[in-house]
Order: sequence, then C-alpha cells, then structure tokens
Amino acid sequence: MNRILLYLSLFLFLFPSSLFSDIFSFQTIEKANQAYNDGEFRKSARLFNTLDKKDVSVAYDRANAYYKAGIYDASERSYIRAKGVDEAMRSYNLGNVYFKKREFDKAIASYERSLTFKEDEDARFNLELAKQKREQNRKKSKRKEKIKKRTPLYQKSKENKKIDKELSSEERLRKQELTHLLQQVSKKKMPTMLYRIKSEQEEQDDSNPW
Repeated sequence: MNRILLYLSLFLFLFPSSLFSDIFSFQTIEKANQAYNDGEFRKSARLFNTLDKKDVSVAYDRANAYYKAGIYDASERSYIRAKGVDEAMRSYNLGNVYFKKREFDKAIASYERSLTFKEDEDARFNLELAKQKREQNRKKSKRKEKIKKRTPLYQKSKENKKIDKELSSEERLRKQELTHLLQQVSKKKMPTMLYRIKSEQEEQDDSNPW
C-alpha cells in the first residue's frame, strides 16, 4: 500500500496538474468533434463551451456548431471572439450568419472583407446574392409604403390628424372666450348679448298687430 502511494506521489510530482487539464480538454474536443460529425450540433456547442473561452480555435469551432444548430446570435458572438484564425474563412462564415439573420448590409461587408484576404467563388456568389436580397427588401418596403398610403385607414389617419389640429384651434379659441367671460364676471359686468328678451307688452304687440 505504501509502495502504491509512493508511485502515485512520484507520478503527480513528475506530471503537473496542467497535463491532466490538457488531457481533459483533448478528450472534450474529441467528443465535441464527434457530436458535430454525428449531426448533434447543440451537444457539440455545449461541449466546446466548457473549454477555454480565450482559445480562438475553440471559439471558431463553437461558432460553427452554433451555426449548424441554427443558434445564430451565439454563433455571431463566437465568430467575433475567434479573431485570429483564418480571417478569410471567419469573415465568410460571419457573413453567412448575418445572411441567415437577414442583416444583409453586415453580410455584404463580411463577404467583401473575406474577399480582401482571398478570392473565393462561394464568397463572391454569396456577396452578389446578399446584394440582390437587400435590393428586394428595399423594393418590398417601398411597395408596402405605397400600399399603406392608398389604404382608407391611412387616409382616415391623415384626416384624423387634420381634425385634431382643427379641434386644437377651436379649443384654444374657447379657452380665450372663457377667459374673457370670467374676466367680465369678475368685474360684475355681463358681456353684451346678441339679443334682448322682449317685455310682455312687446310680445302682445307682436302677436296682435291690429
């Protein structure tokens, strides 16, 4: 028993704890890659997520797993952290993430950046496709705006705004009149009326002109 403890102590002394950490990381990477190859992308991403967050190669592999799993926000964050790996591929993949998120301006910028490092047929194709999609979106937005302006609801909304403006003017006028009336009342002087009440005699004269 003492001999076993001696061998174990000697083993721990000769091989530092960092070695065990490296062995564990290697095993985790193997499992993550296997899960990725088996199409278990979420599991692969989870395994990569347990590894060193500062390792750009791990961040890149994690980003790929998230992308395949359809978790594009997490994939975007991981690709951004993976700065330092193959920049042509990283920018290209980041462009694909933005394309999936329908953020075509960012996708175009990423594909163009990728092409500054290396000419690539797929990157060039995706760049043109992203430009087409962006233009389609702009035209679609313009059509929607034109349709909206022709709808009765939009016209009614414009009329309501005009009425509200007119009402605001009337309300201001009423407020001015009320203020003037209150001032007159405070002076105990009623404002001149548009007509006067007739006396009983005058009413009788009007009813019997003869």
